Amino acid sequence: MFYVVGIPSKDHPLLIRKILKSLWFVIPYTEKARRYRLKSFGRPANEHKYTKNESEQITVVDFFRDTWNYRLCYTHLPVVELYDPDDKNQSYFLPMELVNVDEGQPNLQALTSEQNAKATNKTVVHPDECYRMIRRVTDERRFKQDPYLEKFGLTVDVDEMLMLPARILPPPKIIYKSSHGAQGDVIERVQIGKWWLNNRFDKTCEIRTWLLFLLAMSKYGIRFNSSPIEKFDAAVPQTILARMNELKMQEYKVIIYILDQVGDDIYHLIKYFGNIKIGMVTQCIRFDQLVSNSDPREMDMYIQNLVEKFNARLRGVNQLVSLMPALTSPSARSDIFMCFGIGCTHITCSHVRPSTAAFCWIKRFYKYTICC
Repeated sequence: MFYVVGIPSKDHPLLIRKILKSLWFVIPYTEKARRYRLKSFGRPANEHKYTKNESEQITVVDFFRDTWNYRLCYTHLPVVELYDPDDKNQSYFLPMELVNVDEGQPNLQALTSEQNAKATNKTVVHPDECYRMIRRVTDERRFKQDPYLEKFGLTVDVDEMLMLPARILPPPKIIYKSSHGAQGDVIERVQIGKWWLNNRFDKTCEIRTWLLFLLAMSKYGIRFNSSPIEKFDAAVPQTILARMNELKMQEYKVIIYILDQVGDDIYHLIKYFGNIKIGMVTQCIRFDQLVSNSDPREMDMYIQNLVEKFNARLRGVNQLVSLMPALTSPSARSDIFMCFGIGCTHITCSHVRPSTAAFCWIKRFYKYTICC
C-alpha cells in the first residue's frame, strides 16, 4: 500500500472526487502551456511501467533517467493520470514531482469552521482603524498631484471624509404560523447568532402520494396522507430513469433519494431527470450526512434545513418577511437604504461557480431586483 501525503490508496477516489477533480494541473517543462485534469493515481514511479518500442517494458524511473537524463527524487510517490478535457480518451501517466497545480485557481470547496473564523477575523476592522487605513491610502496616493486625474478633470477631496446622516432600521419580522394549533402568527427571533425553527410554515402543501416517510416533517406542518413505498435501486442512469418514469405514470408527486456512497454525478443526474426530463419533485439526502448528524440537536437543525427546501419545492410558503414597520415610517420615502445580507452556507464565490442568489436594492425602497 502506498500513500499520498499520508492518505491510503483506498481513499484516493474520494480525494479526487471531493478535492482534486475541479483543479487544473500543468506540466511546467513543456514548450506549449496546456492544462489538464486529474483522473486517477497509478503505481509508484519505481513500479509503474511504460511500453517502449511497442514491446519493451520500462519503469518510469528508468525511462526518465535513460531518455531525458533526469533522476527522479521521489520514486516512491505514485504517478498521476492526467487528461485533456477536449480529448478524454487520451491519458498521460507522469511522475507527481513533474506536475504542478496551476496558479490563481479559485477555491470552490466549502470552508471549514476554522477557515470561516479566520476569514471573519480578517474582515472585522474597527471603524477607527478603517478610517486610519483610508487616510493612509489617500496620503500615499497624493491625488491632488496626480496628472492623470487632472487630465480627466477629476478631483478627489482628501481633506475630510464625507459625513452622512443615518439611522439603523429595526430588523424585519420573520412570521410563521403557531405550532400550538392556534391560527395566529408567530415571530421567530435570532438568538446568539442562531435561528431555531420552532413553529410552522406559513403555507404548507398536502402530499397525497410519496415515497419515503420522515416523521419529523409533521412538526412543521407538512402532512403525509398515504403510506409510502420503498425501493432499493442501483446507482445506474438507466435504472434511475426507468424508476422515475414508472413513478411518474403512477402519479407520485415526490421522490426522496437516500444516496449511499455515490458521487456527485449521480446527484446531478437525478436532478436532471427530475427537473428537466421527467418533471418530478426530488429531494436527495446523503446517508453519510444522516450519520454525521446523529446528535439530536444537529439532527434537528439538519431536518429544519431539509423541510424548508422540501416545502419550497412543493410550492409551499415557509415564512413571511414583514418590513412594514421599518418602511412605513414618516421619513422612509426620503431615505436611501443600505441592506446587508449574509450567505452563511455559500461556498467561495467565483466566475466559475457564482453565488446562487444576490439581493439588490435601489434608492426607492418599494422597488428591488432579485438576481440569480
